[in-house]
Amino acid sequence: MKKLAIFMIASLLLTGAGCTYKKSVSLNNVIDDLETDDSQEQIIDDAQLDSDSDGLTDAYETDISHTDPFDSDTDDDGYSDGQEVEAGYDPTAKAGTVIEEDVTLEGDGLTVHVDEMTTTVNCGQDTTCFDEKFATCELAMMTVNMGNWAAMSYEITGLATNGCAVTTIYTINPNPAWVNQPMYCIVDNSKDFETAMQETLNSAINTEGICTGPLNDIMHAN
Repeated sequence: MKKLAIFMIASLLLTGAGCTYKKSVSLNNVIDDLETDDSQEQIIDDAQLDSDSDGLTDAYETDISHTDPFDSDTDDDGYSDGQEVEAGYDPTAKAGTVIEEDVTLEGDGLTVHVDEMTTTVNCGQDTTCFDEKFATCELAMMTVNMGNWAAMSYEITGLATNGCAVTTIYTINPNPAWVNQPMYCIVDNSKDFETAMQETLNSAINTEGICTGPLNDIMHAN
């Protein structure tokens, strides 16, 4: 995925962009602590109890998802059990992570040195699973983090006409106006993800209407 990282770095410098994604999960059934005395008994609905505050009740985790009701991230892959269940992923299967140190990215006349680049996918322990999911437009998420200055994420959300629906979000960006603003694109899945995404993002930056969403609107505001 280095070429994709190169392209995104270039877009950062040229247009003020950057990107990673973490889906937020609303916490349901928050139980207020009540002051009790001898004459008042605190009643808690056990069916709604969420001991680890991951958005899943203890009963759901024990009986349905088979996750640890006292550990918000059962498989320790950086995504909470609630996030993975909401997105349709297996909360008991650890995500794959590749960490590369002292990476030099070169392309399009641009050379950038990154002390550490971390790529994480939630579809398996091998990051190549993301390309496999992309070929059939199955749900999958990939995040690329290049330190404190740039982080990006891509989420395949399903099948669309002429390709896969992919959401791109920047969570770390030199321009704060671009942070956490999603962009929705249809990406040609007849090609590998890296090639197809580069072509789509290049078109989106230069031509309005290729993608939609808040980030796309910001890109073409001026």
